[in-house]
Amino acid sequence: GKQWYQRRSTGSSGINAEYGVAGDLDVAHTEADLANPKGNVKNSGFTPEEREDFTTWLTSGFTDTFRCLHPEETGAYTFWTYMGNARARNVGWRIDYFVSSERFVRKIAGNVIRKEVMGSDHCPIVLFLDDTTSGEAIKDSNEAKEGEGTKENVTEVDQEDNELKSEAAAKVEDEVKSNFGSENGVVTSENVSSADKLAKKNC
Repeated sequence: GKQWYQRRSTGSSGINAEYGVAGDLDVAHTEADLANPKGNVKNSGFTPEEREDFTTWLTSGFTDTFRCLHPEETGAYTFWTYMGNARARNVGWRIDYFVSSERFVRKIAGNVIRKEVMGSDHCPIVLFLDDTTSGEAIKDSNEAKEGEGTKENVTEVDQEDNELKSEAAAKVEDEVKSNFGSENGVVTSENVSSADKLAKKNC
């Protein structure tokens, strides 16, 4: 509820911390996160108050990693009621999240919704991490961009950082395809990416 978001917004800012929050947060944040937004405005999980509280939390230094990677995607849900054959018709809600602090975002390499996995009214979500992006190259690059290094150093470090990200992207994609396959249309090279794609979207 409201107090939970307030505690996370004021008591543990995501700007300096390095951690993530995962789970069923019971809120569809935007209209793209549920199949029938107009019909659910007054229903728990999509009220203006809940969505505003969620927004406040995110703006205190946190990132919805799925929406960061897939800003325009619709029909990507993690929960479907058992009634009305909702799952077969994909009339659902995205209410399960991996939310990352700003400093932790650099480690995010991919976020996959495994809607083909049955067994509950929710489906699993999978977060992929790339620990190579938290090394000295990132640190040195940030310091150089803040004026503590030369233009030459920035270029050199950025090139090294991009190489690390490219290697990580290939590793993540191979791992995803090996473990989950790509034939179901959920996992592709387009929607499972590296920290490089996150950087391009300025998450």
